[in-house]
Amino acid sequence: MAAVQPMVSVLIVDDESHIRQELALFPWDAYGACLVGEASNGRQALQLCRAIKPDVLVTDIEMPVMDGIELARALREEASPIQIIFLTCHDQFSYAQKGIELGIAGYLLKLFLDEEKLGGLLERARHNIARERSVQYQADEVEREALEYALQHGMESPEGPDLSMLLRHIRFPSAVCALYYYGQISWAEVKRQVDKAVGGHPGYRLYRHMKNGFILHFPPETDETLLSLQSQLFSRLNGVGGQACRFCTSKAIVASDASIYSRFALNSAKMECIFFYHNAPLLLCDLSSPEACQEEVLELVGDYLVAMRNTGRVDSAGLEEVRGACSNAWLDPNVLKLFISGWIQQQLQEGDNIVFVNKIFSADAFDEVIVLFHDCLEACNNRSSKRYEVLQTLYYIERHYTEPVKLSDIAERLHLSTNHLGRIFKKDTGKGFNEVLNETRIHSAIELLKTTNMKVYEIADAVGIGSYRYFWNLFREITGRHPSDYRPAHHKEAPHD
Repeated sequence: MAAVQPMVSVLIVDDESHIRQELALFPWDAYGACLVGEASNGRQALQLCRAIKPDVLVTDIEMPVMDGIELARALREEASPIQIIFLTCHDQFSYAQKGIELGIAGYLLKLFLDEEKLGGLLERARHNIARERSVQYQADEVEREALEYALQHGMESPEGPDLSMLLRHIRFPSAVCALYYYGQISWAEVKRQVDKAVGGHPGYRLYRHMKNGFILHFPPETDETLLSLQSQLFSRLNGVGGQACRFCTSKAIVASDASIYSRFALNSAKMECIFFYHNAPLLLCDLSSPEACQEEVLELVGDYLVAMRNTGRVDSAGLEEVRGACSNAWLDPNVLKLFISGWIQQQLQEGDNIVFVNKIFSADAFDEVIVLFHDCLEACNNRSSKRYEVLQTLYYIERHYTEPVKLSDIAERLHLSTNHLGRIFKKDTGKGFNEVLNETRIHSAIELLKTTNMKVYEIADAVGIGSYRYFWNLFREITGRHPSDYRPAHHKEAPHD
């Protein structure tokens, strides 16, 4: 089956109303096009082109206020990719020649609006659009990578490209906006939605930054306009699959390409603060200097950790104070994770906490780190009521449950008899050794069911239970449910007998 050609949008421009009416009656849809607007002069058409960004412009040459040649020249100066078809009379071929120099798709005689001729011009415009988009996409990717290299490695890097050349599209002075998004949305779709939202800023330029973010430069506007722009971007991206967006905004104006490097660095640094506001839809902030030094902030974090250990609970007001201080100081999330992990290792001596430390380092959000720290405190409190030999046995189970594990092997390592270790283990934990081992294996299996596409028999083997039948019965005994109940809806397995 042949691929369906995308519709092209068309704007018609002519100062004669009967010409516009006749063109409006043209069977656009039969030629894979749709009429999206009309204008009576070039100035009006230029405003519409900036607002609705049509693919094709069908315009008269001689018009009041602004003629077709001036209109085409203005669009080309703005680097508009629009395809232009000129309407002309017999004695206007000299004008048509000027249009060809401006890269128009062709011209059509006004006196004989030939349907077949116009259809052919539309097909040529469609071909040009597809070709230019392909070439532009490749060029944009190369330019984006080059710009990022220049900005990240410094303008004076001998291996880097000429920054002024890469910034030739940006009009100075300009404003800077950084946005981070996540969700099921492609970079191409992000760019398309930004194009729509920023259509009224002909001087804007968009650069991809990091995995899920971009830097946007555009002519300076008022704070109200900036907030309106951010709201539009937020609404559009969330409407096409982006689950959330965060904005970092620089109210300071970039005066020249010499200062854009520092603005880029500030945006990049501030973007890291998204970590502290992971659930907030918008992060609007002025990129001024950090308000506090990191040493003072880490001291505040340490005081909060001590308070949590003493009270055993999370103080919401104190947590927000710490969150705000970290964000205002532009604290690197990795520095925070390292500080809290070091605090755990130094201050919490009850047993091994490496599991919590590893989870903290892989956490995506500040709140997740705090929850893990609280869980670590509770685990330490539970460990402190158990004997050393029992703690070591629990630790061994946690580390080796995927292997064949026997109580007798652990007892031998601890220089105890198997019966004695079994008795004190049950006394301190309230459960037998095999019961705890099986629960550990099944809880691990549940995580694998939720997060992987492994088959159930593969999961059974992965958690140290070689018999699929035994695993199935044990799973039902401990959880009261089938393994398939823990699968996400999009890849459930049929139950086995």
